[in-house]
Amino acid sequence: MNRMTSTKILKAHCKKRGQYFFIEVEKDGFAFFANSINQITLEEASKVKSEISPLALQTSSKLPKCKTCGSRRVGHGHGNDHVCTCDQTACDAQCIYCDNLVYDKIGEVDVIQVKPKIESYDVFFVMDASGSMMHDLVAAANAARTFIDGLKDQNNTYFYVPFGSTYKYLVKAESDITKIYSFLRIYEQDKSNVGAGTNGDVIEFIKNEVVISKKPVRIIILTDGVWDSENKAIIARNEILRLKKDVEFLAIGIGSANSTFLKKLGTVDKFSKVIEVSNLESTFRDMSKYLSVK
Repeated sequence: MNRMTSTKILKAHCKKRGQYFFIEVEKDGFAFFANSINQITLEEASKVKSEISPLALQTSSKLPKCKTCGSRRVGHGHGNDHVCTCDQTACDAQCIYCDNLVYDKIGEVDVIQVKPKIESYDVFFVMDASGSMMHDLVAAANAARTFIDGLKDQNNTYFYVPFGSTYKYLVKAESDITKIYSFLRIYEQDKSNVGAGTNGDVIEFIKNEVVISKKPVRIIILTDGVWDSENKAIIARNEILRLKKDVEFLAIGIGSANSTFLKKLGTVDKFSKVIEVSNLESTFRDMSKYLSVK
């Protein structure tokens, strides 16, 4: 007796990045198999609805097995460490196993609203100006200029917060790029006057300005050392995320920066890491591209 087959659609989205997908599911006898996962736009997602539940769903031989555990089971339960590291604009077949993937209920379609592209941000540059940064200040300032140049089409407001043993606003709520560049010259000439250490209380220092912002906020952190108050920084970071919607921390380290700490501080995996100084400018360029497509 021949087994009956039919194809259904399962809609899903990444709860971390907001990307939507539709998954082609084939019923073969009494079993269900996912044959493909396809990236779709928000507009397309608003017109697609799930026709099947992900319960007891597995991938077919048309898709690779889960790299983490070797399973073919679709959906949650692979463990807290099983998350995709795919690029923001690219879809990977491994996304189908990711713990960040959320599956829509059968028939659910009206809950999706097509949101307009973000026109502007409040961007906070939290820049290490401690003694150990002395030889890298020019590279850091150039990276910041590259970031700003990549987002000239957006009406962003910038805040510059150099920090060391203390911290202060070098630029507060400025959108004039010419003025921002003049303050960057102060930073790269080592004239910020914030002391030689690295005080993690700087995240608490910016908290009020972040929370009262009426725009989406992106906090760019650059440091080259171990902070004196890492736990306080994480607590302040968590409080900001609790009080303000649409905030992201991008935490980049160079030199002897603590990679584990940066991963906890950041909210975007691929921009929460330690890199070589020679890669600063390209990394900041990639960060501007990341924001330009949000």
